[in-house]
Amino acid sequence: MISNKENFITMKELECKCCGEEYHDKTSFEMINNARNIAGIPFIINSGHRCKSNNIKSNGANKSSHLKIAFDIAFKNNKDRLIIISALIRAGFKRIGVYKNKKIIHADNILENPYPSFWVK
Repeated sequence: MISNKENFITMKELECKCCGEEYHDKTSFEMINNARNIAGIPFIINSGHRCKSNNIKSNGANKSSHLKIAFDIAFKNNKDRLIIISALIRAGFKRIGVYKNKKIIHADNILENPYPSFWVK
């Protein structure tokens, strides 16, 4: 199990990839680090916060959770996918999506979006 601070997700990993814009949400930040600790495996964050421009470039939904804070986590295999999803649920995430062809798991707690929710695409 990951237990030292060196392996925790940093704000740098969550900022917009195109401009560095940040969105601060202490609860989500603590939850994703808790999930990573529960999983005991590293989380590779492909996308956290997105500015409006980056969301459009990423084909994000008009009301994408990434405009605030959401986590797209890469997984390598089915075992890691199960470990990550289980950890996200135990950490309290209420919206989880699996993009099986992209090998990405999405997690957020944005209340304005359908909540709770689980999907597979």
